[in-house]
Amino acid sequence: MKNGIFGKIIYFLTKLKLSVIRKFLNFSINRDVKRGFIIVQIDGLSCETLKAAIQKGYMPRLNGKILNNKFSVKSFYSGMPSNTPNFQKQLMFGDEEPVPGFRWFDKTSGKFFTFTSPETAEFIEKSVKNKSKTGILKGGASYYNIFSGDADRSYLTLSKIFHTNMRVRLTGFKLFILTFLNFFTLFKIIFSSIKEIVREFKDQLFFFFNDLTHRRSLFFPLLRVFNNVIITEYNTNAVCLEILSGTPKIYVTFNAYDEISHQRGPFHRGTMKTLKVIDKSIYKIYGFAKNSTLRKYDFYILSDHGEAPSLPFYKIFRKNLKDVILRYGKDLKVGQHHYSPLKSESFNIFILKKLSKLSQNSDIPKIFSRFDFTKGRVFKMPEKFTSEQVNIVSFGPVSHLYFTKFKDKLDFNKINSIFPFFIIHIIAHKSVGAIGVQDKGGSLLLFKNGYIKLREGKIAEKKIKKDTFFEKIKEKFIDKSFVCKDIDALINLRYSGDLIIFSNFIADGVINFEDQMSCHGGIGDGQTDSFIIFPNYRMKKISKVYTPLDLHGFFKENY
Repeated sequence: MKNGIFGKIIYFLTKLKLSVIRKFLNFSINRDVKRGFIIVQIDGLSCETLKAAIQKGYMPRLNGKILNNKFSVKSFYSGMPSNTPNFQKQLMFGDEEPVPGFRWFDKTSGKFFTFTSPETAEFIEKSVKNKSKTGILKGGASYYNIFSGDADRSYLTLSKIFHTNMRVRLTGFKLFILTFLNFFTLFKIIFSSIKEIVREFKDQLFFFFNDLTHRRSLFFPLLRVFNNVIITEYNTNAVCLEILSGTPKIYVTFNAYDEISHQRGPFHRGTMKTLKVIDKSIYKIYGFAKNSTLRKYDFYILSDHGEAPSLPFYKIFRKNLKDVILRYGKDLKVGQHHYSPLKSESFNIFILKKLSKLSQNSDIPKIFSRFDFTKGRVFKMPEKFTSEQVNIVSFGPVSHLYFTKFKDKLDFNKINSIFPFFIIHIIAHKSVGAIGVQDKGGSLLLFKNGYIKLREGKIAEKKIKKDTFFEKIKEKFIDKSFVCKDIDALINLRYSGDLIIFSNFIADGVINFEDQMSCHGGIGDGQTDSFIIFPNYRMKKISKVYTPLDLHGFFKENY
């Protein structure tokens, strides 16, 4: 909060407004001498980029008011694949089995999974709960996350969007409305939205006149306003409301940096400016936590992965990965899946059926229950690859290749016997840095000039000559218990591809199989580099944190 009389007035008025909302929503008071925790996640911000942002003045409050006030920073390994679902699954539930990626394909059922769909998040969270795992947010609140972490209140959390009880859904809707039905908040949102549109227009002109590559998206200005203004404002006020209620465990994610980074790159000025908005929100939450009278809070800020600057595959090679594979044989049938759920009839049927069901319970307008939009239609995830021999599913710098005619995962020897020289054909392409494939008793990581054999998460054999990709990532293999264990588990995972392709590096970053200017999910260039900002008195225990699983153990043990 701002210093001086003006800052105190703003704090008092905000606290008064939120107190009224709390009473109206009937949030219970949780007064306790036991310390609670608040986790603020900045999506996609690596430790090195955080330091650069602080040095360049993009996060002045974090630098001057928090880090200089008995807080420290520690970097740690994010896990593989380096993305939000995998990170939050391990941190929240302590489940060490990796998520295959942001999207994947199940050869047995023919289903395609993607974390742009609530059904996928729900499926993963249920699979974790079937293992009797308990989340770190039990008794707490989750805002704008992939998973709930067993939180009692989960708002804008993907896995629970359609499955929290009616009272929670209704309360979440009222909270959203009440947050913005306020003159000062509404004025702030309108003013900030105009600023974001102007900034977006300036960014587009800058890229156009300087002939710079960026991802073109017709609706991105609206997405930018939604993430950087509306969601940021909602999350900030909602977390402050939870603090005023004494909620013991709170986890909130701010994802504006990650979204704009994919659009224009992680270090572009427009991307870095989003951190100024997040910086203000973090300091507001910190001020409420510091002044809490119901319970004391430990305040944590962390990231789930980093971002590497990237260039889309098709802009470099004027073709896509499917074309590369097709060169192996003219008769080979290949499917490349760039699945967009909003364009999928099956996905729309899924959403409409959910809305119709909620409407019957008076959660949302009755129109969805009065008209049967889905009559005669059956929701089913797409099965587009039943005739193809090879199915490609990509996310960032990683592609899963599935041989769809074979329901079981094929290992190195089987692939070579059925498709002679196929692996050699793929690894020879300039876009490919490494290929992961199952091997008897473990896995293989193949490079252009050598290989690594992994057994039980450790290096069993290594034969590599001078290889540029390996040279770039070899420091990641020094601690075998982390990266090697994750890659071995990922390659042998049921839902992973028969082959996992890791894209190569270029002069300014990484080759991206998607149309994005930054990427994560793979290894190297900061993709697996996370950070945590923590109170100094926790130094002894946080110093032993090296992975999200370690963080899970820390929060379970201490709160």
